[in-house]
Amino acid sequence: MMPPMDEFSQGMDILSAAWMEYRPRLLRLVTLRMSNELGRRMGADDLMQDAYLHCCRNADFFAKRPDVPVYAKLRMMVLQAMAAASRVVLATGRDVRKEVSMEASLGDWTAFADTLTGPVTNIMREERCRMVRRVLDMLSDSDREIISMRNLEDLSNNECSAILQISPAAASVRYMRALKRMTDLLVSISIG
Repeated sequence: MMPPMDEFSQGMDILSAAWMEYRPRLLRLVTLRMSNELGRRMGADDLMQDAYLHCCRNADFFAKRPDVPVYAKLRMMVLQAMAAASRVVLATGRDVRKEVSMEASLGDWTAFADTLTGPVTNIMREERCRMVRRVLDMLSDSDREIISMRNLEDLSNNECSAILQISPAAASVRYMRALKRMTDLLVSISIG
């Protein structure tokens, strides 16, 4: 059953304005979270188009619950579209590991960037990256999530609290504790 037309059109107005405002942040979210398997089948821009269509089909959602930030609603819809696309890729039965993305991979750009710096700088950067990856693997999913949301997705504390459905104070405490655990692990790895 279709939602009432005024709710749908109001949602479309909110959606179109918010999509233009938040598109760069959403694209960054997609780029950060897209699996290699999905990336071999479709680019981030293709996924963004799918996500926008998913949002349009559910435009009335953007008119509901004005207390929830619009970005939190968009983020949720984009992640749903990404999950749906991943399910389709896995359901096709094709071996996506043998497919090659049409876009240059991040590794290609990293190799290019390495030519612009000296060998000592490259070694130090690679070692820091290895340490951070090791520490991130040691953290809980909730710690990784809050650190990613705040540092990689550039979400505010209020946006994180809305997405996680906790109070802003609880989101702040969760973030500070996750950073403390990460820092402690980094120190113990670098000393040990």
